[in-house]
Amino acid sequence: MSMRALHAMIAVLMALPGAPGSVAAWPANGIALSGAASSTRITAPAICADGAGGALVAWGELDSLGAIAFRLHRVDGAGDPPTGWTASGSRVGTPLAPLGAFASVPDGAGGAILAWTEGNSTAASAFALRITATGAVAAGWPARGASVTSGTVDGPLGVVEDGAGGVLLTWRRTAVGARHDIHYQRLLGSGARAAGFPAAGRSITSSLIFRTDFLWPSVVRDPVGGFWLSYTIVGPDPESEPSESIVLRLLASGLPDPDQPSHGNALPYSSSDVIASGTGVPLALAPDGLGGTFAFVVADDATVRAFHLLDTPEIDAAWPVGGQVLASGASLVSNAQYPEQITPIAAGDGVGGAYVGWVSNADPLHLRAARVLVDGAVPVAWQGGRVLDGQMRTEFVADADGFYASSTFAYSCPQYSCYGPYTLCRFDSGGAVASGWPDPSAELVNMPGVML
Repeated sequence: MSMRALHAMIAVLMALPGAPGSVAAWPANGIALSGAASSTRITAPAICADGAGGALVAWGELDSLGAIAFRLHRVDGAGDPPTGWTASGSRVGTPLAPLGAFASVPDGAGGAILAWTEGNSTAASAFALRITATGAVAAGWPARGASVTSGTVDGPLGVVEDGAGGVLLTWRRTAVGARHDIHYQRLLGSGARAAGFPAAGRSITSSLIFRTDFLWPSVVRDPVGGFWLSYTIVGPDPESEPSESIVLRLLASGLPDPDQPSHGNALPYSSSDVIASGTGVPLALAPDGLGGTFAFVVADDATVRAFHLLDTPEIDAAWPVGGQVLASGASLVSNAQYPEQITPIAAGDGVGGAYVGWVSNADPLHLRAARVLVDGAVPVAWQGGRVLDGQMRTEFVADADGFYASSTFAYSCPQYSCYGPYTLCRFDSGGAVASGWPDPSAELVNMPGVML
C-alpha cells in the first residue's frame, strides 16, 4: 500500500467519532497492509470509511498464476482487523482486465462499492462492485463487476454513494468525432440500474449540439437528499457562446430536478480560451448540508471564487454576482507534471459553510485554504488563504470543529520525480492550528504538520 493512500486513511480515521483516542496508539509510520508475497498490486489503493470508526482499503491484485482480484482490508479505529478479518485481508471478485481510475465509496452498511475503468486512456469500460462488511461480494452483484455503461469512458469516474446502498457515477464519454459528452448512471444496492437509467447511462449534454466539447464531470451527494453534479461546457466563441462552468442538481432518484434548468446553472464569471483549449480548471463542490451547495473555481484572472447555489432554480442572489472572491494569485496554468496544482478541493464545514484549498503562484510549495460561511462571509482568520502544507494534496476531511488536510511535497530526484515528505495537518474552525499540532508555516518546508 502506498504512503499516499495510508496517510489519507489516517486522516479519515482521525475525523470519525471516537477515533482520535484510538489513533494515538497507532505506530508512528502507520500500519503496513499487504497481500500475499507472491502477488503484485496493479492499482493504487482506494479507501472509504466503514461507518463504525474504521476503514476499508482495496486495490487490484495479480497473483502468481495471473489471476486478477481485489485485495480488501478492513481496520478499526485502533488499526486492528475486526472480528472475522485477518491481517492479510480478503481476496474477492474476478475482474477481467487490469484496472484503472479506481475508487471506493461506503455502501452505508459497513461495506463498500468499488468503481474502476478497464482499457486505455481514451476508450475504457467502466464497472462497479459492492463488497459487504465481511469482505464478500454482495448478493446479486457479478464477481466480474456490474457494467456501468454500454458505451466507453474517457478519463476517471466521478463516484458518490446514493445513501441507500447504491452509487451514482459520472464520466466523460469517449469522443464521437471531435466531441465528448457527459453521462451519468445510478446503480442500486442490488446491482441493478435505477429506474429511468438506460444501459449507456443518461446524457446531460447530447442535446447541446452547438457546443464544442465538455470537460471535468464530478458529483457529490447532498446529505439533505439528491446530488449536485458539475462539468464544463467548451464554447466555440468567447463572445456569443463562451465556455461555462455548470452546476446541476439531481433528485434523490438520480433524475434531473424538474425545477432546475435542464442542463444546470452556469456560474456567472468570465471564462476564456484557457478552458476552450481543454486545460481549464474543474469545479470543487461542497454541499452546505441545507439543500444547497458551494461551487469553487480558479477563475481566469487567477482569483479563487466561491458561489452558492440553492435547491431552487437560482444561484443565491444574496452573494456577489461574480461570486465571492476568496483570494488572488492562484495557480491557473496547468503543470503537466503536477496537475494537482490547478485543481481546487473543498469540503463542507459541518455547520452550513465550507473549506476550499488551492495553490498560490506566490507560494507554489504550499496548499492554502479559506473558509466561507453560508452567507458568503469569510472569517477574518481565513481571509486571503491560510497556509497549510505541501501542494500535492490528497484529501480534506472536515467536521464541525475543523478539518484535516493530508498532503505531500514533490521534489526532483536525479532521474525522475519523487514525492515526500507525507504530512497531516489539523486546523480548528477559527483558522488556528489545532492544539498539540505543529504549525505548518511556509518556513517549515521540511516539517509541515505531522510527518507520516
